Amino acid sequence: MSATSPYRLNVNEQAEKLAQFLARADEMRAIGRDLNIPGRGRIVFAGMGSSHFASYESWETLSKLGLASWWLPASELIDVGAGLITPGTLLCLTSQSGESAEITQILNQFDLSDVDVLGITNNPESNLAKHSNYLVDLKAGPEATVSTKTYLNSLAALQLLFADVSHSHESSRVSLSKTVDSIDEFIAELDSHIDSANKIFPHKKNNVCVGRGVAGASSQTAGLILKEAAKMSIEGTTSASFRHGPIEISGSELSVTFFDHGTEPHNSLNLKLASDLESSGSSITWIGDKGTGAKLPSPDRAGTNPRICDTLSFQTLSFALAARTGVEAGSFAYASKVTNTL
Repeated sequence: MSATSPYRLNVNEQAEKLAQFLARADEMRAIGRDLNIPGRGRIVFAGMGSSHFASYESWETLSKLGLASWWLPASELIDVGAGLITPGTLLCLTSQSGESAEITQILNQFDLSDVDVLGITNNPESNLAKHSNYLVDLKAGPEATVSTKTYLNSLAALQLLFADVSHSHESSRVSLSKTVDSIDEFIAELDSHIDSANKIFPHKKNNVCVGRGVAGASSQTAGLILKEAAKMSIEGTTSASFRHGPIEISGSELSVTFFDHGTEPHNSLNLKLASDLESSGSSITWIGDKGTGAKLPSPDRAGTNPRICDTLSFQTLSFALAARTGVEAGSFAYASKVTNTL
């Protein structure tokens, strides 16, 4: 593995860039208050890839509070936006480049004159930035290929923007600050963690990542990033979805990695699924503190942001698996940093 590859260098910079972003926590809070979330008739979250998964927790939080909110891929919003995007809607679009094909299509296709666009992007000169009524510049710096710094900063931005709605701004700020220290310490020993992940992760024909709730967003992001960075076919789905049919691939050639944040009832449900899978002969690995099977390397999770810790875990695994597949982790053969084709 190369410790100086563009992807590895971007991973190494994550703690620093997250710390710099957190210095703007008051700015995020001010934007969040200006958004007047409780007074909105509807809030729509959309993006593609990891940018889409980044906003899951915000959507979940607003939904639990009884606020009318939708979370869907930008590609699907293109198809249903005519009915979903109504006057007064807050349209939250997350795109690291601000130039993704689907985001550009939404901005061009719909009349947004009576809509407030919240744009979250790493490119303040982008098409998304220019169309935004409220703009969050991630300021993560240049990123070579796979989303790293921009994804972590997107998670932090979304948490801080919407934290006041659930009266959790201060606790979120403290948690994110602890997370910076935790991932900084983890990255300092990254080579050792990569070696551990390589020894722990089973050699199987079929590989799946699963989780529930917010951890399910992590498992789906992991499936995306591991395919992208390690060129290995690993399915990312939810634990519940896996029971509905895919469980038929259980057996000695299946490895399942659980993303679990230790909350109930999700933890108990995950443990039950893991037990069923182990009974079939499947191998289990676990990302989180309260689990079974072999635990994959993770930053210290005490008082930290679990999704950011999840991210460091699957990034670590991506380097280990790239070594197995014989590729430079994070290198692109067919994709590009900006997907500009629908």
